[in-house]
Parts: sequence; C-alpha cells; structure tokens
Amino acid sequence: MSEHDRWASRMGLVLAMAGNAVGLGNFLRFPRLAAQYGGGAFLIPYLIALVLLGIPLMWVEWTVGRYGGQFGNRSAPGIFARLWQSNWSKYLGSLGIALPLLFTVFYTYIESWTLAYACFSCTGSYMEKDPERARREIPVAIEGVTPEDLQAMWAVQTLIAQSDANQDGQLSRAEWTDPNRPFEQLDTDADGVLTASEVRAGAALEKVDVAGSFLLSRSAWTGTGEAFELLDVNADGQLDESEVQRVMKPLAGAHTNRFLQDYQGVSEPEQRTYFHSLGWAIGFWVVTVLINTWVISRGISGGIERLAKVAMPLLFVFAFILAIRVLTLGTPDPNYPDHSVWVGLNYIWEPNFAALTDFDVWLAAAGQIFFTLSIGTGAILCYASYIRPQDDCILTGLTTSATNEFAEVVLGATIAIPIAVATFGLANTRVIAGQGSFDLAFVAMPIIFEQMPAGRLFGALWFALLFFAGVTSSVALCQPLVAFLQEAFLISRRRAALCCGAAMIVLGLPMVLWLKAGYLDQYDFWVGTFGLVIFSLVEVLLFAWVFGGENMWQEIRRNADIQVPRVFYYVIRYVVPLVLIWLLAGWCCQNFHAVILLKGAKPETVPYIWLSRATILAVIVATAVLVAVGRRWKRSLSA
Repeated sequence: MSEHDRWASRMGLVLAMAGNAVGLGNFLRFPRLAAQYGGGAFLIPYLIALVLLGIPLMWVEWTVGRYGGQFGNRSAPGIFARLWQSNWSKYLGSLGIALPLLFTVFYTYIESWTLAYACFSCTGSYMEKDPERARREIPVAIEGVTPEDLQAMWAVQTLIAQSDANQDGQLSRAEWTDPNRPFEQLDTDADGVLTASEVRAGAALEKVDVAGSFLLSRSAWTGTGEAFELLDVNADGQLDESEVQRVMKPLAGAHTNRFLQDYQGVSEPEQRTYFHSLGWAIGFWVVTVLINTWVISRGISGGIERLAKVAMPLLFVFAFILAIRVLTLGTPDPNYPDHSVWVGLNYIWEPNFAALTDFDVWLAAAGQIFFTLSIGTGAILCYASYIRPQDDCILTGLTTSATNEFAEVVLGATIAIPIAVATFGLANTRVIAGQGSFDLAFVAMPIIFEQMPAGRLFGALWFALLFFAGVTSSVALCQPLVAFLQEAFLISRRRAALCCGAAMIVLGLPMVLWLKAGYLDQYDFWVGTFGLVIFSLVEVLLFAWVFGGENMWQEIRRNADIQVPRVFYYVIRYVVPLVLIWLLAGWCCQNFHAVILLKGAKPETVPYIWLSRATILAVIVATAVLVAVGRRWKRSLSA
C-alpha cells in the first residue's frame, strides 16, 4: 500500500472528516428545523440524539474502517467480510457502495446550484435592476393571521357549507350531525346556532375535505378585521387564492423565485424570463461533477486532503464574515422595530417545550444528526480505512464531531434565519422556513443581498460558503465507489474516478430533467434519510453482535488517546440498535402507507416517482452484482 493511499497528516485527516460532515445541512437544514420544531427546545432531542446515536456511531464507523483498512480493505463489502466470515457480509456491504453513490447523485446537483449562484451573485444576474421595485417585493407582514389560520377558516367554511341547509352561514342544532361533539358543548354563547368561531374551536377539521378553489368569505373570517382588509385587495368581501398568497407563500411572486424556477426548469416554458432552457443548469451541474471527479482522481493525500486544507479554512472564514455582518445588522428599518436580528435569534433559540411531545420532533432531530455527521453513508467508513492501524479513533472522531457541531449550532444558526427575520419579519420568515431550505437559501437570501450595501460580495460569500460545504461532502461520498472499484477490479484510481463521474452523469441527468416531477425528492428520502438509518443499523449489529461485544470494545479502545467510559459499551451494543429500530418502526407506523401509496401526489408525477424508485433499486441490485463478481472477494473471505 503506497503512502498516497494514506492521510499525509492528522490535521488533514480531521479537516477532511470535518469537511465530510460539514455540508449544506449545517447552514440550511439545521436552522430551519430548529425554528420549525420547538426553537431552543429542539436542542434537547438533538443533543440526546448526538450522545446516543451520533457520537457512538461515529466511533463505530471510524473503528470499523480502521479495522478493515489494516487488512487492505477500503470499502464496505471487504470491511464487512472481515467482521463476519460469511457470503452475506459482502452483500450487506454493497449498501455502503450504492447508498453513497445515490446520495452523491442528488447532492451534487443541489451543490451545483450553489456554484451557479456564487457566479450569479458576482454578476448580479438575479438582482432586480429597479431597487424600488425590488423593495416592493419584500412581503409586508400581515399580523394576526397565519397559513394555519387561513386553512382552518377555509375548513370551517367548507364544513358549514356541507351541513348548512338554509344557507345562513351558521349551523342550527338540527343541522349539526357530529355525534362525537355535542352541540351544547360547542355553542359557547348558548344562542342556539354555531358560528364559524365556535365550529373552529371544537370541530375535527382534519376530517374535512377542503379540495377545490380557495375562496374565503367575510362571514367565515375569525381573524382581526385589519388583517382581512389588508388581504382583500379588490375589496369584494372575500379572499381568493391570489389574495392569500401574501400569507401562504410570501415570496411566490418575487423575481428571485421566478429566477430559481426558470433556472431549474420548473416554470412553464412560455412563462420563463431569465432562462429559456436548462442549458445553464446542466452546464453548472457538469462542471460540479467534473470538479468532484478531478479531486477524487488525485487520491487521498493529493486530492481530498489538499481540498480540505483549502476549502475548510475558507468555509469558516466566509461563515465568520457573514455571521459578523448579520449580528451588526441590528434593525435595518426603524419603521419595523420587530424586524430585528435579535428577534430572529430569539425565534431559533426560544424553547417551546410543548413540541417535545411530538414524535416528529424526535425523528427530525435524529435525522439531522445522521445528515449532519454523514453517518450511514459509508463515507466515514471508507475514509477511516486509510488511517494507520496505530492511529487513534476516539479523540479524532470527537474532534470531527465538535468541529461540525460548532459550524452547525453556532455559525449555521446565526446567518440565514436571523437575517431573514430582520428583512421579512418573523411571521413571513416562519412561512418561508416552513416551505423548505431551498426557498430560504435561493429565494429569500438573494432578495436580502440585493438590499444590502456590497450585496454582491456578501451574496458571493454566502453561496461560496455553501459550495465549499457541499464539495467537501460530495468528494467523501464519491470515495466508497472509487475505493470499491480499485479493490474489487484492480483498476487505477483515475479510471475508478472516471467511472464514478460517468455514473453521476447517467443517474443524475433524469434528476435535472424531471426535478419538477419530484424525481429528486425520492432520492432525498429513500437514500438521504431512510437508507442512512438502515445502513447504520446493519453496521452496528455486525460490529457489536456478530463481531462480538468484547471484540468491539477492545477494538474501539485500541490506541485511543482518551479513555472511553464503559457505559458506551452498553450504549453501542444495546441502546443504538434499539433506538434505530424504534425510529424505523415509528416512521413506518406514521408514514409508510402514505409514502408508498403516494397520497397527495399529482397524477402526472406518479410515473416519474416510480421510475426514480426503480432506479434506486436497480443501482442497489447492480452494486450487489458487482460485489459478487469482484475478483478479490474470495481471497478476502478466505484470508
């Protein structure tokens, strides 16, 4: 094994491992989830998941990778074959090749958006030429009403319309037919009829079918009168879909939203203004794939480590500059004193302990730990196989985790959400954040930058930060396939890297073409969420049970720079598998049928969704076949 197949320095190893962990999720996903799921209270399940899942699984992957690496095994099939002398082990290990490849496919496409937007920030392509017109696109907060309020009012209106025989806008005792909720219980003023407010307070609105065109009458309105007047632009006494967009989707009409949709090819061809084809999107995506391919072809020390030594310091420098700029922004508009960075920070960190009773909060926290630490992708396993047998895993793994957590909890939470609140106000930021990380990063942030002095510079820094975070993670995801091809088929690293690049192009092109049909979303869930938990469960069961509890504990503690408390033996052997099984069971009970049966999916997207799922399955099967025909496995199993 040549020295080029080793890490050149411990610092390079830590930076590369941190680069693998620090990704788009640190600066986009974490602040959005924290704001959405209980603010500061979200840190409770998050930190519990970090201690009970994140750090133990980080140690497991480091140790298993080092153990396999001392025998010359660099990919999951060979490493698993060392843990379990069975033909089944290599097929279980094939997941450690297929999942990171599939993860890379959708991750690099999103990563290419950040590269494109860094360039667009420098040129000002997404910026409105008329500053006054751009300012008018900043949504004005409508106090006293939220999207949930509007949906509830509409549901009440629908419920009343379904039972209101005399069409007087309210329900009499004879018209009320719900046996589970007595009429007298809802009729709080005892006047013999139920108004919209009374129905809303006590009815099971989730059972109401509210399909159809949105049209909310004044009689069904239970919010403030001032909010209704602000929304009722044409003053006709009712609210239609276009009028409630200001609350439901504050940035739907913004030019940055049209710019993103045109770039992605989501908008209808005849409605496009900025991009009339997918040429730019495909171009930046191909460049991103080529960058990843080139870095991975240069080897561990010559490519990945060098990238980490440059990209990671730059990432933190850019993050610090942006965080300082955000914190010094204060209250940009004195006319809106509540539009403040400090209100935004309070929004993220103010604890809502009631959220802790919701299973989805715990699931989101655990999912974020997997996503942010890159656990279950096979990348850590592969990286760790290149360390020396006498190298420490415990302290280095903790250092990697601490670096990632600092980037996520401190820096990630200080940039996007607070600056959005300072610009759009708290109510609108809640809606924008709730609609996903992409709206926050690629629609809201560009509007903010064009309003700031030196906005092009800060925009370029923001998207360059995201690109560096993305590329250090994506090259790590490429490495398992490259190592597997070298190990199983004895081909050169350069050829293996070219094969990896070609696979990303072939598998990624449908994603670029059919983004609107939900093709990428299937990869995001089945690979980027569900698959990570499955592979992590396989890893820990093989290491802690098949390999043996005492063997596992001895290997983890070997050459450790710090003492590992004995309690982690029980955490890894018992707690981690049980928690993973609990997460899978909880998700299946809540969501499995809805996801499998595609409830709520548009009929025209169903064929593309099933094609995406079939492609994922085909890659998993194809990888298992490649593992079966690999030339080195018989020797690996019999050695």
